[in-house]
Amino acid sequence: MAQFLFRSDWTLAARGNALVKLHKFQCYFGRSKWLVGVASIRLSSSQAGHDYLDNRG
Repeated sequence: MAQFLFRSDWTLAARGNALVKLHKFQCYFGRSKWLVGVASIRLSSSQAGHDYLDNRG
């Protein structure tokens, strides 16, 4: 019985560890996606500003 409990605890710990790793990966991936989004928005807005100035002049 003790061995069975230990085994189930080990699988729970392994599963929890995998979840933590997945969460960290998702956080990192989400942050990098957010940074890429911000950078592309800045690029597109600055490009739009240049286009506006070029068209005016």
